[in-house]
Amino acid sequence: MESGRVVSVSRNGAMIKVQSDSTVSTVEMLGDEGELQVGDIVRGNWTSLGGETIYRDNQAFDVFIQDYA
Repeated sequence: MESGRVVSVSRNGAMIKVQSDSTVSTVEMLGDEGELQVGDIVRGNWTSLGGETIYRDNQAFDVFIQDYA
């Protein structure tokens, strides 16, 4: 699990971009839209495509990681 910073949030909060040391990932929030803001630090497996769980502090979020570069 790697830490990353939220660098972009869509208007409705459903899509975010997360930049870690190794990747920039496009992430779809599955519920909890709007909970994450630019600058938040989150932890997850950023190179895993598909359904995952990411964490901000001790709060878990279900997401779908669409791609990474």
